[in-house]
Amino acid sequence: MLVSELERPVRTNPRELVGTGAVQFELSASPDDNPDLSFLGGFTGELGDYTYDRDTGLFYGEHNEVIRQMEPLGRNRDEYRYIKAGTNHVPHRLESWADVSIEDKRRARAEFGNLRLTDIAYALKDIRRLEEYARGDWQMLTLGATLLVNDLPVGRGVLGGVESDGGAHVHENWSDMMDEALHEAEAALTAAQKRQASRLIDEYAREHHIGEERVAHRPEDAAEAVPTAAGFQQWNLAGIPPESYGDLIRTWEEDGFRLDLHDTGRVGPHGQTKLAYRFWDGNELLFQGDDYGCPGGHAIDSDWTVGGLLFFLSLQPGDADDDFFRNYTPRQTEWAQSGRAEELGGIANRLQGE
Repeated sequence: MLVSELERPVRTNPRELVGTGAVQFELSASPDDNPDLSFLGGFTGELGDYTYDRDTGLFYGEHNEVIRQMEPLGRNRDEYRYIKAGTNHVPHRLESWADVSIEDKRRARAEFGNLRLTDIAYALKDIRRLEEYARGDWQMLTLGATLLVNDLPVGRGVLGGVESDGGAHVHENWSDMMDEALHEAEAALTAAQKRQASRLIDEYAREHHIGEERVAHRPEDAAEAVPTAAGFQQWNLAGIPPESYGDLIRTWEEDGFRLDLHDTGRVGPHGQTKLAYRFWDGNELLFQGDDYGCPGGHAIDSDWTVGGLLFFLSLQPGDADDDFFRNYTPRQTEWAQSGRAEELGGIANRLQGE
């Protein structure tokens, strides 16, 4: 087998045949000599924001403020001293957590303290990963799967940018490439050959436990849904909504929570509909504002839109920058830390299909 133990890196340039009959798949792995590792960060000779010093182990945030330290691995003197962190995790962005499940956020808080510290920890993990790549601990691979009929190639799937120590993920990629090879060759195969190729793919998937639930991605348009500071300054919790809120388009209620959504008739800079909202827990009106941007692709009165707004209302101190909570009243801060906010976050994730 190409991967005899999941914790071991994949050896490059081997060949493995899947199947023993006239229909087979040949799996291959070769080094990707020019991979794009910018998502992990980049080596640099200059100290700047969100930069790691390989000599001292210090990680600098904005304005050269030291925010974390880890044990340095060392470097050769002809190598760059600093690593600039990638942009996946720093600076901390609230919208990047919009569709992360409440369970994952709870685990992150338990391990790192809050979501901002979690992002810093993940950025450092990426930096360490880049250092390990530089010293040869792992490499990027190009995986191939070739469909053979009577030893002749009839279809092929290729995927680059696969981490050599990815374990089960490598097998998932190979399975996907087998599917791609079958799709490419489908017109040239007999019905019996198609069935045999499909059986081989299924057997490979079962052997390597492929098909378990995968982590959902974070929608790219989540950023448009982030209420601005101006919206959260409107803590005028009167009994009647301002006329500027426009028409009431939906009232949502569950577990003692209530949310009213209004269509303001305004459109944001990216074309998103601006909604106004008022939120209650029991009989207590806690939040209201008029600048929630509904992301494109979803009805403004849909469960997905309701869930997106509830996510921001469920945030707790530490989940976002301090400025996000700057205009909270003492009662709103107390509520955010009471446990009800976390319950609301679980409902928000369910409404968005998590």
